[in-house]
Amino acid sequence: MKQEDMNVKLCDMGNACYIDNHYSDIIQTREYRSPEVILGGDYDQSADIWSLACMLFELVTGDYLFDPKKGKTYRKNDDHLALITELIGPCHDSAFLERHPKVWKFYSKKKMKLKNISKLHQWPLYNVLLEKYRLKDVEARSLSSFLNEMLKWKPKDRSSARDLLDHPWLKESDEYTVWMSKDHLKEFKLVNFKDFPNYREQLKTEQEKAAKQAEKEKLKAAKKQMKADLKGENSSSSGSSSSSSSSSEDMRDKENKESKEEAENVALVAEAINADLEEKVQAQ
Repeated sequence: MKQEDMNVKLCDMGNACYIDNHYSDIIQTREYRSPEVILGGDYDQSADIWSLACMLFELVTGDYLFDPKKGKTYRKNDDHLALITELIGPCHDSAFLERHPKVWKFYSKKKMKLKNISKLHQWPLYNVLLEKYRLKDVEARSLSSFLNEMLKWKPKDRSSARDLLDHPWLKESDEYTVWMSKDHLKEFKLVNFKDFPNYREQLKTEQEKAAKQAEKEKLKAAKKQMKADLKGENSSSSGSSSSSSSSSEDMRDKENKESKEEAENVALVAEAINADLEEKVQAQ
């Protein structure tokens, strides 16, 4: 590549320090911060290797590799260390951890486990790339291999920038525009069940849960329909009763009217008879 074809700008150097002059204990952006810095220990340029892995993951997926949150019973640093542990496993070198000034703020002395977060779920980087972001198997394996060279608890265990240049991932053509579909991922995990020992059980549990939910929805719909049917029957019965009552009232009104008319006729006849008798008496 010709020199005039390259245009590089370095920016956002706010937390940067010289190798031989550490004037701050806190370096790196929060999401890219290495374990030794979180624990308040000494650091060197290998901290940048850790940050590089975080940035590369973000460039490929669009998400932070570590995005710690503050909880009711733990701080961001607690969560950050928990996320690191879930991804790359716990640090098995107690002597290394004990050299850091802030270690006892986060770890118990008895078992060297996190004090404020006890439930951790291991999710290795390969599985994250495959299951969450559905990268193809070859891409997920190669990229996770590259990033795992940089994501080590102990700075001396991280690969140097020079060594990383020889990693196969840098020589491969990427295909990050091609993702596995959910069905393809499911089929892949079933075929390669040895690499995903708990997947069949997990799938069975999910299917049973879905079946129970479907049964609940079916029962709910049946109850709703039953209520609607009962409501319709009650309305019909009420209408019939109202109609019957109205008919009875009409019959009573008709009978009363006929009785009244009959009484009036009787009165008229009686009046006519009386008038006729009076005329006969006067004639005599």
